[in-house]
Amino acid sequence: MTADGPKRGFWPFLRAAFGRGLVLVIPLVITWWILTFLFNAIDGTISPVFDQALGRHIPGLGFATMVLLIFLLG
Repeated sequence: MTADGPKRGFWPFLRAAFGRGLVLVIPLVITWWILTFLFNAIDGTISPVFDQALGRHIPGLGFATMVLLIFLLG
């Protein structure tokens, strides 16, 4: 034992670092998956309505609609 605390081996350090990485990455991947799903669902549903109502396609309108719906739900 040193003044800094007990010495840890390479494998326990590697296992802990991998676990911390998973704890960080898994919520990010789940969030990305949910946002992609929401965007595709909302854009696929709302885009034709906006296209017909406005008479032309406006890029980004589906994304703006998704952000607005998230704010309204929050």
